[in-house]
Amino acid sequence: MKVLIPGSFDPPTNGHIEVIKRASNVFDEVFVGVVVNPQKDPMFEVAERKKMLSEILVDISNVNIWYQNKNYFVEKSLIDNEDVLDKIFSSFCIGK
Repeated sequence: MKVLIPGSFDPPTNGHIEVIKRASNVFDEVFVGVVVNPQKDPMFEVAERKKMLSEILVDISNVNIWYQNKNYFVEKSLIDNEDVLDKIFSSFCIGK
């Protein structure tokens, strides 16, 4: 099974990293979605946050880090519709 964990990760915290590490022990693949939260004034650009997460999580082979500069994240190309997303952590709003 695969799981998607989206968030702004601005900046990545020890709590974020712990959730991702635990998910990597439970799921075959973990997709970490670094997104723009239109309700927050970012400290770091999205690409910088992705780089930070990549460096922190480099030793975990089943974690994939993705990012977009839009107000949404889930894309059909990222996760097949046959897979089950067990839990989605959402920290952004669509259409507000």
